[in-house]
Amino acid sequence: MKVPKITARQYAIMSMLAPSAWGIVLSDAKRKEQTWHSGAKLRKRLRWTMSLPNWFQNMHRLEDRGWVKGRYVRQDIPGGGVCKAREYKLTKKGEKALQEFDAFYDYFSRIIHS
Repeated sequence: MKVPKITARQYAIMSMLAPSAWGIVLSDAKRKEQTWHSGAKLRKRLRWTMSLPNWFQNMHRLEDRGWVKGRYVRQDIPGGGVCKAREYKLTKKGEKALQEFDAFYDYFSRIIHS
């Protein structure tokens, strides 16, 4: 069994993007319309204190690998201003990477504890 090419930080971010992390069960039809998650809410939920440049660098790497898809959305701010916010969702390739990670560490854990 090959060691997954995913870091613990990447796994944590991607697992938060999985619908099950939010208590959502999706049918195959709904998976195409999977909910997008605000980057700010993800950072808050993960309770990480990393800098914004570090956060976006991590997210960009996940997007480059095809594990996460990101988009900009328009966000109104008080006082009549507008800014762009970033939202993310897990891709099929990302779901597969999470499953491989889980399978490897389940296998590894069984070997150690047997």
